[in-house]
Amino acid sequence: MDYLIQFLARILAWLLDFLKWGAEWVWNELMGALLAVLNAIPVPGWLSDAPAVINSIPASAAFFMQSLQVPSGLSIIVGAYVIRFIIRRIPLVG
Repeated sequence: MDYLIQFLARILAWLLDFLKWGAEWVWNELMGALLAVLNAIPVPGWLSDAPAVINSIPASAAFFMQSLQVPSGLSIIVGAYVIRFIIRRIPLVG
């Protein structure tokens, strides 16, 4: 009887390991597919010119923008718009 319990415990442990491996494999495949889709999206032309625009900001303006935490504020605002966009796409919520 003890042998049967150990045998069933080994089978259940193997099954649990298999399910964990399967879930990890599915997650990795989904993330790989998402990465391939994101890499297929072309970069807009205005975004490739962004470093030149940022470097053309005068030092005095850059100092005050940094003092007023403008980069942090812009990232918060953009993040809020992205979250709002995603929530609006959820059925029955947005």
